[in-house]
Amino acid sequence: MLAFLNACLAGSTQRFLSYAEGEGNILHIKQVFNVSIILHASMAVLVGIALTIFGIVFFNSMINIPSSRFTAAIIVYASLVISTIITIISVPYDAVINAHENMMYYAIVGVIESLLKLFVALCVVYTSLDKLIVYGILMALIPFIITLLMRIYCHRHYKECKIQPKKYWNGKLVKQMASFSGWSLLDAFSGIVGANSLSIILNNFFGTLLNAAQGVANQVGGQLSSFSRSMIKAITPVITKSEGAGERNSMLYYSIIGSKYAYLLLAVFAIPFFLEADFILTIWLKTVPDWAVLFCQLQLISILFTQLTVNLWSSISATGDVKHFYICKSIVNSMPMVLTWICFYFNMQPYWMYIVSIICNGVINSIIIIYFAMKKCSLKIFDFLKDAIYPVCITTAISLAMGVLGDFAFEESYSRLFITCFLSFFGFGLGYWITCKNGEKKAIKTMLNKVLHK
Repeated sequence: MLAFLNACLAGSTQRFLSYAEGEGNILHIKQVFNVSIILHASMAVLVGIALTIFGIVFFNSMINIPSSRFTAAIIVYASLVISTIITIISVPYDAVINAHENMMYYAIVGVIESLLKLFVALCVVYTSLDKLIVYGILMALIPFIITLLMRIYCHRHYKECKIQPKKYWNGKLVKQMASFSGWSLLDAFSGIVGANSLSIILNNFFGTLLNAAQGVANQVGGQLSSFSRSMIKAITPVITKSEGAGERNSMLYYSIIGSKYAYLLLAVFAIPFFLEADFILTIWLKTVPDWAVLFCQLQLISILFTQLTVNLWSSISATGDVKHFYICKSIVNSMPMVLTWICFYFNMQPYWMYIVSIICNGVINSIIIIYFAMKKCSLKIFDFLKDAIYPVCITTAISLAMGVLGDFAFEESYSRLFITCFLSFFGFGLGYWITCKNGEKKAIKTMLNKVLHK
């Protein structure tokens, strides 16, 4: 939830910062930063109050937790409320770094964050205190440390990071950013409610064991998507700057190519995992929760669908005209909650939760994004099908076919895992090379020559 909220809010602020950078207007950039600081501080307070009120209702009537763990659960929830507030306050700094395309900083902070999480894991293993409480409190400290590092770095390296709200106040900009952030937050909130309500519905119908399987699926999906998310973060400011500079054709080109690579960077890892999910989860967890394997496979399919249009979403946001787009997306975000409850009410199997998610979040959402990209950005559907959909379909089919050969030819073992992964990667590379354009091939050859030379 925190990652989704942070990405949404940072995307809103980064849109205005990147657009101003495309215009080359330093005064406007400083105004955007200061207005963003005010808006997110106000939002942090409101979200903190809302989550506190929701927590009271949540723990009293909505969630199924053993009474012996009730206090620990409340402490963890309180820690996460504090984390949420800190995350919202940090958004302007995250957006500034992203707008400047400073991927080196993200890499360094990512390493620091991983080391902090490793430290938390070791503390949980060796502490004599309640492990869940220790985990919750220490995990809440990580956003605080990351935010502090971001703030220090931005104020030292970027001239627009001067907190002077009186000097750089712009009433018109406040209305524009508040409107954009409001519609964006509506989309984020509906997504958060839709996703987390599924956990509650699953919990009420099937108990905590199915929540454990769902948690495994979420972990797998999140980790395998890391490369894709990094690429999306890098290309989004380029899309917005192109729109700000009035280069609509370049913006559409980056959006289509970005969607293609967002999918491929996930698929290259997702396909072999999909084929060997049972064995990999057994290695990782020893005792695999019921339904976890199927949940993981369906979760990956759902995420792969969303990757196909993820950068078209960025192109729509770059135009700034997002009201009707986010209203439609918010409606679709809420649909899985209702449809899943109906499925479970009529005693359908747990995996229907993911089938509903694939239909709503994958298929319907993608259709909406493509429609608005055509309407707002003048996207040509033939270009999208030719440059994005066709290459990923061919690459996926070849990689899947090659991986299946290894999967069926050998008994389950480490050897089969290695062979399946190798064949899948080989098929993926072959499919990609067949479908990629000459310009992409030339860029890859140039990059490989540089690496070999070094």
